[in-house]
Amino acid sequence: MAGGCVLVIGEPAEGAVAPVTLEVLGAGRALAQQLGVPVEVAVLGQEVDGQAAELIERGADRVHLLVDPRLAPYQADAWVPVLADLVRETGAQIVLLSHTQTGREFGPRLAFRLGTGIVTDCAEFQLDARGRLRAIKPVYGGNAVAEYTIAGDGVQVASLRPKLLDPAPPVPGHQGEVVRPPVRLDDQQIRTRAGERVRAAMAGPDLENAQRVVAGGRGVG
Repeated sequence: MAGGCVLVIGEPAEGAVAPVTLEVLGAGRALAQQLGVPVEVAVLGQEVDGQAAELIERGADRVHLLVDPRLAPYQADAWVPVLADLVRETGAQIVLLSHTQTGREFGPRLAFRLGTGIVTDCAEFQLDARGRLRAIKPVYGGNAVAEYTIAGDGVQVASLRPKLLDPAPPVPGHQGEVVRPPVRLDDQQIRTRAGERVRAAMAGPDLENAQRVVAGGRGVG
């Protein structure tokens, strides 16, 4: 399938790249290599310049830095129209994001804006004989596995369940491009505003982002 790209949407993060973004980048890289197209990453926010170098080091062929104060903190009303414009401009064949709280919110809205479907909470991605995405996900509480494809020939959107795949490893000597597309956003499209942002105090270790968690039952003593 000629032309287009695989577009990865970065998880909202100021400063360092979010670990889940690297997981999706790894899946996107594999699909892009099979399709013979570039893998590109969209990073939205205000202080996101520092993410580009790591994304390119991890295999991104092009990083789109969409910088605007209205894009940070994350707000779906602002993100969806900006991302829809980028998808159309890049001609992306496949759009991938992480199935986080934010991905669950803006993913379906983005797919609707693009006039296509979305497969959420996927565990694996493959390509069929036509080069169309085959999204694989557990169903019925993990007792069965289902395969989904999106009808038609348009863009395909899917989200990846976090913590299932390893982050994209570094690619020695990989070169990529950093671009800064203009952000076209009508303030009237933003119907909700972020108020105060409060970080809850963490009681105990950060299990969610730990590389290994060792647990023992009562018999261990």
